[in-house]
Amino acid sequence: DQYAEYPIDRDKVFTISMVTYFMIELQDEEGFLAQKLGGIGTVEVVITENDIEDLRQMITFKRGDRYYTCLLNGESYETGTQKMSRKFSSHKYIDGFNLVKNKEQENYQFVVHYDGSKVVGFECRPFDSVPSKYHTDSATLLKDLCVVLYTKRNFTIDQLEVYFKNENGEESL
Repeated sequence: DQYAEYPIDRDKVFTISMVTYFMIELQDEEGFLAQKLGGIGTVEVVITENDIEDLRQMITFKRGDRYYTCLLNGESYETGTQKMSRKFSSHKYIDGFNLVKNKEQENYQFVVHYDGSKVVGFECRPFDSVPSKYHTDSATLLKDLCVVLYTKRNFTIDQLEVYFKNENGEESL
């Protein structure tokens, strides 16, 4: 089971219930995220809690006009505290209208540490592979900004397509 694809239901109404925004600084040009995002520097990070195919959460990194998204792979809690960690992995992602699990590629894990709902730490690690093509990113959490929005937004894939076509100045269908 090194590679699998699962279709996403285009007709389902999806819900986003929470959005967390923070920023990191990438320092290694040979790092996985730096390569995906076109270089080092400040990166905006958004985590959305959603019900897309029961994935619960996805993380999106943005630097300039480049994006990279992957999905939640697990979480852990510190007993008796409000501290927890969420682990996102590059082996779980969305491609077109499919959920993909790909362990055939070089994969990385992004660990977000929380105290309550506030992000207090960020780490990059190799995930189930030995780094060969990329370095493990050297990243620093920029602690001066963490925004958490509790919201309820419903959408379909068709609505998202119309929205993004209009955002990019394209005619909607």
